[in-house]
Amino acid sequence: MNLQPDKSRQTDKAWERLYGRLERDGLLNEVKEKRYKTGFISGPALRFAASLMIITGATILLYIGVIDSGRQMVSFSNPDQGSTYVKTLNDGSVVYLAGNSTLSYPDNFRKNSREVALKGEAYFEVAKVENARFKISTQLAEIEVLGTSFSVKCHENESSSISVNTGRVRITHKTSGQTVIAEAGEIVNIEGSGLEKGYSSESDQFLQYSERMHFKDESLEHVAEILNRNISTLKFEILPGIEDRKITATFSKESPDSIAELISLALNLRYLKENDKITIYEVP
Repeated sequence: MNLQPDKSRQTDKAWERLYGRLERDGLLNEVKEKRYKTGFISGPALRFAASLMIITGATILLYIGVIDSGRQMVSFSNPDQGSTYVKTLNDGSVVYLAGNSTLSYPDNFRKNSREVALKGEAYFEVAKVENARFKISTQLAEIEVLGTSFSVKCHENESSSISVNTGRVRITHKTSGQTVIAEAGEIVNIEGSGLEKGYSSESDQFLQYSERMHFKDESLEHVAEILNRNISTLKFEILPGIEDRKITATFSKESPDSIAELISLALNLRYLKENDKITIYEVP
């Protein structure tokens, strides 16, 4: 492969477009921190990607009240109602944290246990780890991931529910001790006195979390992996030596070319588009 800078990319014009968007959005004060707003694809391509998430791990949509786990926890907060913050945990699981939400998790998971707590709303893609199931504790129930994708709604002072998309989850009511295993297409309502299982008709409930994604100090390798999960039309490839470069950026509703262009500008890199692949690299 002949990795030469894309001659069609005009750097000055790209910076002008970037500056214009930042100025319109009132984000010029963030330029020094390399916070760039760029493109992301939604629609049928995302639906296709979402249907394949079970291959790489579990996917979960959560609306959970945070509780005290009694352990030293790291807090990851999203104060922006209009964006989803994306974070890769140390086990490879990816969290899409909605606005006005906070995720609490240990800096390093135990060898045989992965537990998180959430206040607000989030979407999880849980990595498969042998002998270490992913657990979520809410005020009313304990939820254990059995290799699946599902949604959880658990707002304070409101009824809670879990809708299963694929696979299975085990829900245990904290007060009554009742345990229910829910499978794809089923919904479990969590009340103060117990659990009630029925059927769910929700299908595209996860797509909203990839419409506007914000990464904060995330490695380029993790950013590319998440983009590849959500874009089916092409793949991003990061060449060796730059995988750990950190970037803060917001991806919205533009083309993958814009994503590659602005990542390259932010980190002083180059990119090459060939067929269905975009390669990002560094010129020695």
